[in-house]
Amino acid sequence: MQELTCVSEKDVTEKQFAQAVTGLRALCDLAPEIRFALETHPGPLMESSAGTLRLLQVVQRQNLRVNLQIPVALNPRKRAPAWARSAICTSGIPSPR
Repeated sequence: MQELTCVSEKDVTEKQFAQAVTGLRALCDLAPEIRFALETHPGPLMESSAGTLRLLQVVQRQNLRVNLQIPVALNPRKRAPAWARSAICTSGIPSPR
């Protein structure tokens, strides 16, 4: 079994990037009726908007999406950025108590 490693978008080689693209395409093609989501975190290929967009554009699969993580803690109305609070307030998501 091949060992998996986490490579940042700054340090990824072309070969590693191509392997990620090949793997994501195979996953998406295996189950086209399922939507798969990339999640952004510091460290991997999706650590920035630019890196995530690059990966999405190269993979080119309609069922590969991005999971938007709004940085909310216990009280999203107090700790989230203003744009996130606005989105939460107008989305119908109930306020935490």
